[in-house]
Amino acid sequence: MVPRARLLLSVFALAVCGCPAEMLGVELPSGGPDAISQEDLQRDTWMLSELGDRRAQLGEAALRVQSRMQQMHTIPGYGRSFQDGMGGNARVICSQKDGQRRAPTLVVVDDPGVGVAGGAAAFASLISVLKGFDVPGLPEKTLLACVLMGDDARTRFSQKPPHPLEDIGEIFIIGPVGGGTMIAEPATFLGRDAVRLRMDTPPQTDTLEAIDYRELRGGVVGMHRTIKAK
Repeated sequence: MVPRARLLLSVFALAVCGCPAEMLGVELPSGGPDAISQEDLQRDTWMLSELGDRRAQLGEAALRVQSRMQQMHTIPGYGRSFQDGMGGNARVICSQKDGQRRAPTLVVVDDPGVGVAGGAAAFASLISVLKGFDVPGLPEKTLLACVLMGDDARTRFSQKPPHPLEDIGEIFIIGPVGGGTMIAEPATFLGRDAVRLRMDTPPQTDTLEAIDYRELRGGVVGMHRTIKAK
C-alpha cells in the first residue's frame, strides 16, 4: 500500500472512531518494516501524551497501553493478565508474542509518566516494533514487551517479573527517541546486560509536535531489524 493511501486510511479511522485503522478491518501491511508507519507512531504518541501527567492517571494510561498491545495480537504477559496487579504508584504492563525460541527477548520502555521522548513516543515505538513482528506463522523470537510506568516500576518488575529474570534472553530498552538516526548502545537492566535503542537527536522541546516522525519511523525500522537480528 502506498504511503498516501495508508495515511488516508489512518485519518479515516481516526475520524470514524478515533481508533487504529486495523480495528476497522482495513487491510494493512502484515509484519516487517512495511507495517511500521509515521501515522501509527504519531497516533500512539498522542494517545498517551494527551493525558498530560500520566502519574495522576496511571490506571487509564495503563489501560491504553494494554489495549494497543492486545491489538498487536499478543497474549497477556502475566498469565491471564497484562498487568502485574500490584497497584500503588507504578504500573507494569507486559504482553508476549510467541515465537520459536523458548527464552523470550525482553523489549522494555521506562515511562516516567511525563513527557514525550522518553515515554509516550518510546511507547509508540515499542508498539510499532511489535507490529513489525506480527507476521504469519511463528516468528523466530518470542518477544516479551513491557512498559514500566512510574518511578518504582523497575523495582516492581524485579519483584514480580512476568518471566524469571534468569530465563530471559536478550534485553532491549527503547528510548529516548526524537529525530536523527537510531543508536544501539550498551546498557544495564536490573543487573543484566542490555542494549539501549535510542535516537541521536533529541527534540528541541519535549512535546508531541517536536518529534520528527519521518525520522522516527526510520529509527524504529532500525530497532526492528536490530532486535530481529540479535
